[in-house]
Amino acid sequence: MATLMSGSDDLFTAYVCGRERAENRSFLSRQLERASTVIGERGRRFLERARAAFDAYDHEAVDRGLRALKATVESRWSDNEIVLCRTIGELQRTNPRNARFLAANPTIRKAVKAGRCHGWSDIYVDLEPGLWGEKHSDWRRVMNGMAVVDDDNGEVVFNRYLDILDENGAEEITFGEQCVTLRNWDLTDDHMHANLDDPSDPQNGAL
Repeated sequence: MATLMSGSDDLFTAYVCGRERAENRSFLSRQLERASTVIGERGRRFLERARAAFDAYDHEAVDRGLRALKATVESRWSDNEIVLCRTIGELQRTNPRNARFLAANPTIRKAVKAGRCHGWSDIYVDLEPGLWGEKHSDWRRVMNGMAVVDDDNGEVVFNRYLDILDENGAEEITFGEQCVTLRNWDLTDDHMHANLDDPSDPQNGAL
């Protein structure tokens, strides 16, 4: 089965021909500088146009696009379930169900409210915008019965949230899925604190 992916001309060139290496960029820049000292006025004008085109090439955007494309290929067969993410690409290109509970992470919810991150908005609809922590229903689903430290007295407590049970009194996610989600939150927090790539953006945008 064929898979159709879209992207810019620069991204296509980089994907087919390989990513341009930093040492190659430095070499080309030095060659342009050296050539400009030994050619005439017409040649210098040509080199100036070449340099402008070279400088306008968005190397960082192409690198980000290639990483996003790689993550897309690696994750295109994932099931719609809660799964453990081990890399930022797996976080970015996760399935809708996993994204829903990844988006219950207070770090992500605060960043989305501040306009700082994507928040998987292409596949996740936030029905409770502006809420996080205990006020957010999916946070309560993830933390139901899990050990947390009470901010007031430092004691470990286990809270049960009856309002998040279904009509049969069952929990929507299993204990194992809760544990997986908490590990995913830890990985997400690491990337958010690094303040580089957005772990919630399928296109690998910057924070």
